[in-house]
Amino acid sequence: MDVWQAFVVAARTDPSLAEVRDRSDRAVYDTMLTVTTALQDAGILRGASAEVEAMRLHALLDGLAAHGVNHPHRMNADRIGAVLDAHFDALVSSGATP
Repeated sequence: MDVWQAFVVAARTDPSLAEVRDRSDRAVYDTMLTVTTALQDAGILRGASAEVEAMRLHALLDGLAAHGVNHPHRMNADRIGAVLDAHFDALVSSGATP
């Protein structure tokens, strides 16, 4: 994440890096959309839509990663896992498992 943050800053002034940044970001979003679409197709997605939930999940992952790097004493792997578990519990209809 430290390297990624430095890369993102460098991409602000280098168009070739910006292209890589944008492709990487899109790949993460597309993965989140695949997950939320699968939940929706299975009839167990609780949320606005697969697209909105993919954006929320993507933002959550980015934020957790940044907090994990910037505040590792407060946001360690166990806490990150707990936040993701809580998010998926809220995302999936009760009685179903993600």
